[in-house]
Amino acid sequence: MAAPAAILIVNGGVDPPGGSWIELCLSQLTRTTPKGSYQVYVWNNNLGERGFYKSIQTHVSDAILFEPRKGEALRHFHAVPLQRMYEVARPRGHHWIVTLDSDAHPVKPGWLELLIESTTGDCVLSGVWRDELSDGVPPYVHASGLCVQRAFIERFDLRFDRVADPPIGKKMDTLSDFTEVAIANGLQVLPWRRSNKAQFHRLIGGIYNDFIYHHGAGSRRNTLFWGEMDTTFRRKLNTVIASETASMVFSRYDSYMHFLRSGLDNGAAGRQRLLQWLARGSGTPARRSIVALLFSHIVLRDRLRASYGRKLEALAGSQ
Repeated sequence: MAAPAAILIVNGGVDPPGGSWIELCLSQLTRTTPKGSYQVYVWNNNLGERGFYKSIQTHVSDAILFEPRKGEALRHFHAVPLQRMYEVARPRGHHWIVTLDSDAHPVKPGWLELLIESTTGDCVLSGVWRDELSDGVPPYVHASGLCVQRAFIERFDLRFDRVADPPIGKKMDTLSDFTEVAIANGLQVLPWRRSNKAQFHRLIGGIYNDFIYHHGAGSRRNTLFWGEMDTTFRRKLNTVIASETASMVFSRYDSYMHFLRSGLDNGAAGRQRLLQWLARGSGTPARRSIVALLFSHIVLRDRLRASYGRKLEALAGSQ
């Protein structure tokens, strides 16, 4: 009998110096999810990575592994692998298809059970709600933590790789059309909204519904998002935020998650120590100065918010 859920994960890009995104994803997956409730499918785009398959099977011994054919150039590094894994998973009889980005992972038990329980009947789709890009793409359930009924995919002949050949003039992200089709046909979509009380960036380092963490740009070399001005400073600033918070994920996981969830790090003194540690991050003096300036601004912003309440929500949303 097939496990209720197929979990599809694509590995690729660049890991931070402190650890491996895919290994963190799988270790958290096995720690928080009951055995027998899922089957893991992993696609590896990093073909030169030594010991990859051994390390994956250390975490998930029965993972089904994929990679590109020799010399193959994929039309889309993420969407095409998802489609190919789905084509293998579909005849196995899973009722739900779940996708996770390699730099995303569940932070506590109950995440998969809640997704499955929620995604039944007229609710055909649920998960991480990406509404931070509304200037570029209408809000949608994001592939970093998505659960969809297989019956819905089959009913509307949906594909995981449609973004590789988008209609002319249409802005799409991977699987964003799943939300569009569901809403257009009067079906329900359950959004898991960003729930962290503190954040360093509107996309980087988000917790959704207090169940799934998505780093965002975790494996990218180019860190720029829709709706941002393409300036050298913005790219550098995003790169600093992404790399420094990734360092926190792998070296101070519990403190970082507590900070995101509560907005504090065990009180003001603890938070100040955390920010000082960030400001001492590796790199050149100029890089450290940018980090110190950024997080000093966040401290000031939070103090102002505490004093003036919701009047500064617009300021918070702009970061």
